[in-house]
Amino acid sequence: MLVGSVRNAEKEITKWSSAITDYSIIDSDSYFDWIMGPISTLMTETDKFAAGSGREVRLVGEGHKWRLKVHDRSTLSKGLPEAFDSSVKNRVETLGFEADPELLDKLDETLSWSYP
Repeated sequence: MLVGSVRNAEKEITKWSSAITDYSIIDSDSYFDWIMGPISTLMTETDKFAAGSGREVRLVGEGHKWRLKVHDRSTLSKGLPEAFDSSVKNRVETLGFEADPELLDKLDETLSWSYP
């Protein structure tokens, strides 16, 4: 799962949809731009409209499978719907692997760090 945020989703989807050039890569503001640029080339105009309207877009092809969902800031400030939370939790729980305890400790330490 990849989570990112942008100020204006419609504008960013349009930017990501333009041709990928050396300049566009250098001009990227974040790793999210690097990832979304190539993903957006897989999207049809209908997909882009749906994503900009907050509907889930599924992109499936040979060697890739993506689900893209754009959430409005006002929706996120109210918290995600419980159905979304349980759906994600169920998918993670059914991945069928055991996590390395040392890696989990390091991840927890890194993500829970705060300024002294």
